[in-house]
Amino acid sequence: FNMANTVGTTTLNNTSSIGTLNLTNVPNVVALGVVNVNNQLTDVAYSAASITGLNDVQTISLNNASNAANIDLNVGAVETISITTTGKASNVTLDNTDAITTLNVAGDQNLQLAFLSSDTGGANVGPDALATVNASTFTGNLILDASTNVVASDMSVTTGTGDDAVTFNNLTQADSFDLGIGADTLNLTVAADVTNAVVFTGIETLKINAGGAATIN
Repeated sequence: FNMANTVGTTTLNNTSSIGTLNLTNVPNVVALGVVNVNNQLTDVAYSAASITGLNDVQTISLNNASNAANIDLNVGAVETISITTTGKASNVTLDNTDAITTLNVAGDQNLQLAFLSSDTGGANVGPDALATVNASTFTGNLILDASTNVVASDMSVTTGTGDDAVTFNNLTQADSFDLGIGADTLNLTVAADVTNAVVFTGIETLKINAGGAATIN
């Protein structure tokens, strides 16, 4: 659906779709809802003029988006994604997230979230710029797999009261992880020495995979 001539739209909901929803030339950033969508693609392609700022925020409301339902923002220029879960648990994959620096998660329903690493042409679209994950108010269980980040960046990750499992590549000495209350698991891949002490808080299970010879303080 080409939205080039649409004016004033603030919210787009994909509800109970049984096939791919493609929205092109969306003229402004909208609140996106995905409800009762099972393993289908929601593809939102913004116009170039709508995402020229440095503080673009994409809100996504999820309710029973299941079986790795794919959400493709198809822009590469949204800096913040804020997800809220309601109703029932969701399991989604985000695509074209190479520009995001902040991920916020709120709500009370369990969320399994992953990121695609490359597009159909092979270009890297993983969350390499991601620096902050704030799920401190989230009360569901969060399974976050950001292992498709291929560039080391300084991370601050905070989760809430659920039983959370978080996976990241490329641990650096400026990273900090506070997984809050619950039976929480942190999975890390280390590719280089980490000489300064990394801050680990609220982590019941820590799993480390050394991608080569690496020392962690």
